[in-house]
Amino acid sequence: DALRSLAPGTVVETRCADLTSGVGLGEIANAAVVAGCLDTVQSRLRLLGRCALVDAAYVDGGTRPWGGEVRIRLSAHDPCYSCSLPTEQRGESDLPWNCADQRTFGPQAASIGSSALVAAWMSVAALRVMFGAPPAYRFLVIDGPGGHAGKSMSNAIRNARTTIPSRTAAKP
Repeated sequence: DALRSLAPGTVVETRCADLTSGVGLGEIANAAVVAGCLDTVQSRLRLLGRCALVDAAYVDGGTRPWGGEVRIRLSAHDPCYSCSLPTEQRGESDLPWNCADQRTFGPQAASIGSSALVAAWMSVAALRVMFGAPPAYRFLVIDGPGGHAGKSMSNAIRNARTTIPSRTAAKP
């Protein structure tokens, strides 16, 4: 209701259904931008594939402990999320698990802070795409511990090292 009062013509529809049966290709094609807020690699790849079929603009976000990433794909000809994954990650299991499960292997859950950061960056990117002024970047890495968001992880790490003073540096 709050969004509707700010922009009466705005329509936001959520779906509680399987990705392939809950949203038709026509709906994806008619969307100004598709925001992928999915929690598994396989789901993200499925939505990417459906967007590519209809050449829909797609803003994808993923989280990890203390960080995340945002990927923007404006056409089916742009490089995609799948292309950047090694074979073993493209084949990861889609079996759900939650933070309370006792796990001794695999990925750790993302923090609320990193989820909020990824959502904020995704929102900015989606709005820019909708207004016809997409961001210059297509892949943004958010490095919480390093205090940096950059176009690639190596840049984020390099910039974090040069912008955060060392505790062992000698005082003048």
